[in-house]
Amino acid sequence: MLVDSGLHWTIIRPSVLFGKDAPFVRGLSDLIRTSPVVPLIGGGQTMFQPIHVDDVVTVILKTLEDPQRTNGHIYTIGGPEYYSFSQVFDVLLHAMHTSRPKVYAPTALVGLGAAVLEALLPKPPLTKAAMTLFSFDNTTDLHSVERDFGFTPLSFTTYMAEHGV
Repeated sequence: MLVDSGLHWTIIRPSVLFGKDAPFVRGLSDLIRTSPVVPLIGGGQTMFQPIHVDDVVTVILKTLEDPQRTNGHIYTIGGPEYYSFSQVFDVLLHAMHTSRPKVYAPTALVGLGAAVLEALLPKPPLTKAAMTLFSFDNTTDLHSVERDFGFTPLSFTTYMAEHGV
C-alpha cells in the first residue's frame, strides 16, 4: 500500500466534481433531459459536497508547492455546502429552467438496472461503479479546503446559476 511504501505521498480525496463536462453533473443533466421523472436513488437522502474541478486542481498545485507540509497527509476535500441528492437535482433543475417530478427509486433496484445497462450498452448512463456514490455520504468538514489550503472553494449553486449546465 502507498501509505506503507516509504515513498513521499499526499492523498487528495475530493467529493463529487462539478464544472464543464464533469461526469457527475453531465450524467444527471442528461437524465433530466431524457427522463419524464427524476429518480431519487435511496430516497434522495445521500449527502454530497460538490467541489469544482478547478478547486481540486488548485489543491493539487498547493500540495506540490509545499511538499514538506503535505507529505504523508490524506486530505478529504469538498465544496462550501452540503446537498442531499434531492437538492442536487433541485439545483440542476433550476439551472436548466425545467421541472420534473421526483420519484423514490430503491437503491437495490437501481443497482440491478445499472448492472443490466452496463452489460448491454457501450456507454451506459449509470454504472455499478457510480452506484457506490450512494452507499455513503460524500462529505467532509465544510471548511477543510479553506483551513488546509487557504481559499474558499466555489459554490455549486453559484456556479450553476452563473454558468448553467
